[in-house]
Amino acid sequence: CDPTGEGAPGYPPLTPVYPATSTGRRRALARWITHPDNPLAARMAINQIWMHHFDTPLVPSVFDFGRNGKPPTNPALLDWLAVQLQAEGWQMKAIHRLVVTSACYRMESTSGGPLDPNLTRDPANTYYWRMTPKRMEAEAVRDNVLHVAGSLDQTVGGPDLDPETGLKSVRRSLYFRHAKEKRVTFLRLFDSPNVLSCYRRSDSVVPQQA
Repeated sequence: CDPTGEGAPGYPPLTPVYPATSTGRRRALARWITHPDNPLAARMAINQIWMHHFDTPLVPSVFDFGRNGKPPTNPALLDWLAVQLQAEGWQMKAIHRLVVTSACYRMESTSGGPLDPNLTRDPANTYYWRMTPKRMEAEAVRDNVLHVAGSLDQTVGGPDLDPETGLKSVRRSLYFRHAKEKRVTFLRLFDSPNVLSCYRRSDSVVPQQA
């Protein structure tokens, strides 16, 4: 038996043989992706962060971020935030803080009425002259219902939970196993994320939610 796995001369190895030292290609790729001269990764990260807080991305085609997709609604803002992310050493916590403390994030969600000139010029709120109301995510809905009832178990850590126990368990929704064929009924009803697509959650309004 050959403990090295390389096999005797004339025999193929039983397992793949990898070099003892790294070629450095993965590190080179990571450095190229995050290099200041390549803003694509930073722009995509900012687009996801912005969509998380405002429910609408700066680049509408989050699944096709490129020439074939739609242009950004505010390219100057997208680029400025991308530069800030790189300047912060890719620390996303600083960008989250920057966004949620901005005047744009703290705007009222109501307009000045049907005669508001902004409502006439930008009815879809594409340029963020007001805060668009955002529905809570499925996990937040479930956890808040349990919290209001005074039964939410806030114990930290532990193994993942079987989705079949979703209507009985009072643990936070974070700890449930999530797969294509195994999803908590309550979370699926309120549009939990699709495991096959991580770009954007779909929203629905159905009678069962009430």
